[in-house]
Amino acid sequence: MATRASGAVIGVITMALRAHGINIGVVGHRAAPAAGRVCTEGQPAGRRVVSVADLHGDFHAMAELLTGLKLVREGVSRDEATWKNAWVGDDALLVQLGDVLGRGADGRMMYRFLWALQDQAAVSGGEVFLLLGNHELLVLRGVMDYVGGIEDKCAYTQEFSQCVKSPDNMWKCQDVKDTDYALGCLKRAWAVGGDMGDKLRKRVAEGKMNMVKKVGDLVFVHAGLVPEVWSRLGGPDAEGLEWLSDAVRKINLATSDSLLVKDDHPQGPAWTRLGEGRFGRDGWWAQRDRYLKEAERQRKRRNEKSHHTEDIPEVKEDDDAPGGRCHAVRQALLKAGGERMVIGHNPRPSGDAEILCGGRLLLTDTFMSIAYTIDFKENDRDQQKARQDSTRRLLALETSDAPGADITQVYAGREGDERCRPVAPVAD
Repeated sequence: MATRASGAVIGVITMALRAHGINIGVVGHRAAPAAGRVCTEGQPAGRRVVSVADLHGDFHAMAELLTGLKLVREGVSRDEATWKNAWVGDDALLVQLGDVLGRGADGRMMYRFLWALQDQAAVSGGEVFLLLGNHELLVLRGVMDYVGGIEDKCAYTQEFSQCVKSPDNMWKCQDVKDTDYALGCLKRAWAVGGDMGDKLRKRVAEGKMNMVKKVGDLVFVHAGLVPEVWSRLGGPDAEGLEWLSDAVRKINLATSDSLLVKDDHPQGPAWTRLGEGRFGRDGWWAQRDRYLKEAERQRKRRNEKSHHTEDIPEVKEDDDAPGGRCHAVRQALLKAGGERMVIGHNPRPSGDAEILCGGRLLLTDTFMSIAYTIDFKENDRDQQKARQDSTRRLLALETSDAPGADITQVYAGREGDERCRPVAPVAD
């Protein structure tokens, strides 16, 4: 009992110091790479930092990945009785990049587990920080277009097994004193006054969830940061992630329809397709579209019927010139005071991370959820094939909070040389 109590005190002190920018761990812990690190070669001393991208309603994949990363003990399952003392990551920091919800069936259960894990990690000086993705923002606004089918809806009722047979009947909702259709129960749960929605908003207010997280020279965000965010939210003089996080936090608490929340504002940190080169009015795709519209207008004026696509200007989406993706990444990182940006949201069909812009942009959404792999043509909707494919795609980034720390891609479901892949240093 004394050991547990002293551990809790150390955890509280550690978190308080980190809140003031002072990083400290367990005494004697800094002489070597952090305990539990999966890929140790070339890793400097310092607090272990792990990031995990989009999980999309797949509890099995989440548990398999976190166990493989030595952050969660063996034996954790959908049974809440197995969640006790699940955190074994010591003082590590786990950053989840958003989109826990959507597509898959386990969103409610996964958030309940991750919130429990947050509380457990804090006792040992660890931290689980949860970023908001576009799918979280959608359900907070009552948009249910991407829920994970019947099982996802029925998880919010008190009669799951009966509900899956007839989800359009009226059922008693979980944690909400009302009855509704299964989809209605889901919507009520995430609304203001609903159990899930209120808990999420409370954790945002407590600083345990937000839109951006900066650790050392790494900037973590769900979809990406583009320079326009600063000017649109706070004017041209607004700078830095501390200001941006606070502005976004206030917006999320109000669940207002802002550029950060609505799909038709692609500059938002939860929405931008920066990773695919499609963003903003000055992005490559926007420039191309404007060119084609102007070319069409000129053709009509000249009564021409043909158009030569080779006349399209060569504006490269990865160009460092203004309007290019990498230029936007550089400018956003300058404002944020970071060197690299780590994002999800832009899935990589290959199942491998993609490193762009001279190492400054790291795309880490690899379609890990079975909600995606079950529909891949090669898996032919075979559950076993889809699960094996999902396991092969399980990815995390592993690094530390030490200045200039190396970064390693960890593929928790692979073996040998495929398991740990170093990320090259940022190119000048």
